[in-house]
Amino acid sequence: MARTSRQDTPDQARQDQGRSRRKTAEAAQQNRTARQHLRLEAQVYTEEADCFRCGTPVDQNIEGTTHPWGPVVAHPRPLWAGGNPLDRANTRLAHRRCKTAYCEQLRAAQAAGTRAVN
Repeated sequence: MARTSRQDTPDQARQDQGRSRRKTAEAAQQNRTARQHLRLEAQVYTEEADCFRCGTPVDQNIEGTTHPWGPVVAHPRPLWAGGNPLDRANTRLAHRRCKTAYCEQLRAAQAAGTRAVN
């Protein structure tokens, strides 16, 4: 059985280069978005001290990702509901527990076909 080597035509080579450039551009965009999001989170932690849901102070010294009263940056209009992740007006400080309860209420309202809760 003879082995054949793949010989790219000039069109195929251009298509491969185009795909490679698109992947590089997509990766660069993701990195820019990630940096913007980290800057926005830092801004929220600097500017806000109270939970947007319950109104009590958020202890920003609690570390880790599981403590229920730990700080977390939340989106009042969640991303799955069309919220903009890089909009400062849609980025607020919350307790992890409050954010979880809020998202559960929103999902329940969505499943029931009712308007979102406040």
